[in-house]
Amino acid sequence: MNPAEQTSITTVLNELQLTAQYLRKGCESMAQELLTTVTGQLLHLSQSWSEQKIVKLNEIITQAFDCQRRHDWLGLADYLEFELVDFLCQRENHDSTNKETE
Repeated sequence: MNPAEQTSITTVLNELQLTAQYLRKGCESMAQELLTTVTGQLLHLSQSWSEQKIVKLNEIITQAFDCQRRHDWLGLADYLEFELVDFLCQRENHDSTNKETE
């Protein structure tokens, strides 16, 4: 993982957690605006990922957007802060381990 991608993942992780905080505080408009930005960043980052990782990301995003469609802001916050953050952290740790073994 190159330094620019590392910074982008760190930024996405921070913004996902901030979005979840906004949702839990009832600041839906601020959360939606930030979510739009984060979604674009995820699309950009995922261009270099394997098909398997993209499928997993798609599953999480689909579940999160189902919560959004139902106006289940707490469910959406949970998907963003826990499921998506965990997925990105696992991917980041996996990539770091692969670099060390190369």
